[in-house]
Amino acid sequence: MCITIFVVHFRHYFCFHDFFNKLDSNSLYTVIPVLSPSNDHNKPYIVLSRNILVSKYSSYRDLHPFIFAKYHEALEDFDKYNSFHVTLKYKRVKIDLYQVKKKLNS
Repeated sequence: MCITIFVVHFRHYFCFHDFFNKLDSNSLYTVIPVLSPSNDHNKPYIVLSRNILVSKYSSYRDLHPFIFAKYHEALEDFDKYNSFHVTLKYKRVKIDLYQVKKKLNS
């Protein structure tokens, strides 16, 4: 499964809105917010949260404050670095509706 990267710039509140707009409307995604000291997702990073399940219709107004709070917690713990970049690693989740219905009916 392909993991895609989306870099977030907290100066722009609507960056999460941009992220959700690029998602496919018929899919679910798991998102892992990470910090990177550079804008290179291959460099070491700090995971801000466990996987977050989202869709195109998720509220960026809910996600932004959560990740922003986690971002500031990390900065307090690692205050010698003050130029982290937040990156969202995400991948599409495939759900077999036949299997879901089968489980629900048993």
